[in-house]
Order: sequence, then C-alpha cells, then structure tokens
Amino acid sequence: MGGFISKLRRARGKHGTKVRAGASTIIGNTPLIDLSRLSRTPGVKIMAKCEYLNPSGSIKDRIAAHIVDCAEQDGRLKPGDTLVASTSGNTGAAVAMVAAIRGYGYIAITNAKCSQEKRDSMAAYGGKLIVAQDGLAADHPEHYVNLEATLCARRSDYFPINQYENPDNPGAYYQTLGPEIWRQTGGGVTHFIAGGSTGGTVTGTGRFLKEASRGRCKVLMPDPVGSVMLGAYHGDGTAVVIGALAAKSYAVEGVGKDSVPGCVDFSIVDAMLSVTDKQCFDMCLRLSREEGLLTGGSSGLNMHAAVELSGRCKPGAVIVVVLPDSGVKYLSKIYSPAWRRSKGFETQEDEADAPAGADTDADAGAARDPQRDANLARVSSAFKLSGTSNTDQLLNVVDK
Repeated sequence: MGGFISKLRRARGKHGTKVRAGASTIIGNTPLIDLSRLSRTPGVKIMAKCEYLNPSGSIKDRIAAHIVDCAEQDGRLKPGDTLVASTSGNTGAAVAMVAAIRGYGYIAITNAKCSQEKRDSMAAYGGKLIVAQDGLAADHPEHYVNLEATLCARRSDYFPINQYENPDNPGAYYQTLGPEIWRQTGGGVTHFIAGGSTGGTVTGTGRFLKEASRGRCKVLMPDPVGSVMLGAYHGDGTAVVIGALAAKSYAVEGVGKDSVPGCVDFSIVDAMLSVTDKQCFDMCLRLSREEGLLTGGSSGLNMHAAVELSGRCKPGAVIVVVLPDSGVKYLSKIYSPAWRRSKGFETQEDEADAPAGADTDADAGAARDPQRDANLARVSSAFKLSGTSNTDQLLNVVDK
C-alpha cells in the first residue's frame, strides 16, 4: 500500500490537480481518438475529434462562448440582455448554458424536426423555448431562422446570436478547433472532414488547416440528401430552387440546410459528398456497436465520408473527422429500432439479424435505402452543373 501511495503522490505532483472554474473553462481541447480500424486502406489513419464531450454535449459550445465574448468586448451585449438563437438544437443548448453562466436570459427557437431530447436540454437551463413549424420555405416569416430577427427587431435588449451569418462563428473555429487539430496531429493532418449547417466549422477550421499546411490539407464536406449545399457548391453558390438539388425533407438533424448561410465559404472546400439518412444512421449504429461511441447523426454523416475517403487515399494519409454531438440527444430517434423502422431505414429482420457494421443495404432482405434514387439524381444533377464527375471530385481531395 505504501508503494502505491508513493506512486500516486509522485503522479499528482507531476501532473497537478487543477480544478477548473466552471463549465465555460472546459469548452474545447477535446480528445482526438484513433478510429483507423474503420479505414479501408492499411496505413491510412482516421482520427476523430470528440466534440460531443464539450459541456453542453456538442461542438456548438465553441461558437456560443466566442460570439458572446466578442459581443461583450465591443459593447453590443450588455448586462440584463436576452440572448436569442435560432437553432436545430445544439446551438440553443450551448447558448442556454453560456447564458446561465453569465447571467443573461435566453430564447431558443427551433422547429418541430428537433428531437425531444434536444428540446428538453434547451429548456433545462431556465430560459424560453419556441418550437416553430417544420417544413416551411426558407423565406417564410415563421421559419425558425427568420423568427430570431423578428423577435430582436422588437426589443433593444434582445441580442441575436445570428449563427448562420455571424462571422464570429467561423472565427471561433479558426481560433480554437483548427489549432487544436494541427497540434494534436503534430501538423500531420492531410484531410479534414466536416458537414455544414451554418458552415462555420468547415470554413473556420478548414481555413486554418489550409493556411497552416500551406495548402496540403484538403477539405471534404459531406452533405445530406435534401440539403441545398451540394447544388450551391457545384453551381453559382446560391440554392437551387427546383429539381433534384432543391431543398427537400430529410431526417438527419443539425447538418445541411434549406438555404445557403453567409458563414459558409465554398472556396475552402475541395470536394463534397452526398450522403443519405440511412448511411448516416447506419454509421451511427456501427460506431456505437463496434467502437462504443454514442454519437449523433452528423457524426454518422462525417464518419461515412471518412470511411469512403479512406478507400481512395494512399498510405500515410491522416484523415481528421469531427464528431459534433452526442447520441444521447437522439435516443428516441437514431437509436430507437421502432423509429428507424417507421422511417424505412431498416426492417425488423435487420435489427434482429444484421451484425454490427454490416452493409445492410447490400444484405438479402435488408431495408432498401429510401433516398437511394433521390441521391443518384442529386449527384447527377450536381455534376452536370459543374461539368465534373464523382471521381473528379474525390481526386480533388486525394491527389492535389
């Protein structure tokens, strides 16, 4: 026992016993873990940035704290003000957490697509939650994003977070997430993968990594079927309003968009990959069952893209992928067999018989991907706009 205590004392003296001063001090500096056994090419590493370990459970803690910091420093935000955030859920919870810490009121505005778990988390910090109708056109006055501006126009003590247009959003990632990844990989990162909703993560982090690597690091942005981002990237930067590339309903939350946010800079993106809901959720189940990682749908989207990319990279590549939020926020959806069956993502036989990580879409009797045909039409339409092929796009990432 004495020897053990001596070792413990030496370890404590070496590493310290620092106590942090509240939740805001543990935002960022999340672990980077090795998931290379999912790689399709030996010698190609897949590293995952565990952003779901931020205190409110998502990557959005970074922008909530940074946007409030900047607004306080330049006098736009004053004591007694109320923070107002339109959100698919994670930014709302992050803003609510920051508001609780700093003594502000808050109003989070989401839509009916948002999971019950995320709604509950936004309300838990003591502020107000508004749930708008889902499926409204992006320019509809009652669209959840537009309600933020409407509310803030009525009262001078309401401060808009404005996450979709606020340059402090990508600025947060440029100053924090990018440098962390660069440091944790020893400057060895060759590929960065992040989907986009506001576009802040892929823009800010991607810009930093490209500058730090002098252009060697390539950026891949996966996008869910139903989002307008793919069409905007291959077209003139604006949303396509008709056809296969127009906004449509999809199930994965917190990624993709029905309009193009001002925060996204497509010049940072080397290629995009269209991903179906089923592909996202199948990867979430694979991560939970094979790797013990309970993550959200955007993590499934990003990791699906990472695995696809790993099959085209040469040994020595280091792919860093973001895992934005926790699967605890989606227990009633992604991790509910009844919900998955109701959406056509699997049959009862799939749930009972398919091994973890199986390509269920290829298995006899497995549920067919409901978005398969839509995805093929979407990709074909996108490449007609830009005059490229899927192979050309991936070569932008792999060989340049």
